Parts: sequence; structure tokens; C-alpha cells
Amino acid sequence: MTAQSIGIIIALNRLTLEAKGRVQRSPLSNREIPRLLGTSMSQLFRLLDQTNYSKSIGQLLALLEELDCDEEIVVRDREPESVGSRSQLRSLKA
Repeated sequence: MTAQSIGIIIALNRLTLEAKGRVQRSPLSNREIPRLLGTSMSQLFRLLDQTNYSKSIGQLLALLEELDCDEEIVVRDREPESVGSRSQLRSLKA
């Protein structure tokens, strides 16, 4: 498993947990939410399943938008030791 795929899994997990909590607190019914998304109840349950890694971040963001959430994606520089470790790994492979 690459660092990139681990990062995607972590992001999906964080978004899933947030969406799950917001669905539970939402005044919308479990039938209303998939209707707003143009999908089925089973797809909503798959979207909220933490073990399902085939969903997209876009699907989760669409769900959060229907739940009246504002999303923000932050991109920042890596920690210096992470960058150094990756550089050292590249030089070892060369």
C-alpha cells in the first residue's frame, strides 16, 4: 500500500465519519437524503460504510452539501522529516 493510497483512505474515513454523524443529527429522514442525492437507500448506506473504500470523495462531498455543510479542502506542505524520508528512499532506490 502506497503513502498516496493511505492518504486517500484516511481522507475517506474522516469524511465518512463526519457524514455519518451529520446524517444522524439531520432533521431529514433516511428516505429523504438519498432522494435529494438522486440515489438509493442502499447506496447511502454504502456511502456511510467505513469499510467501503470504493466510494469517491465527490460522493461524500455531495452528501455533506445536501446536509447544509460547507466543505474546505486544505493542501499544505509536508512535514520536513516526511520530505527528507521520501528523498532518502528515492536515493536508496537509485
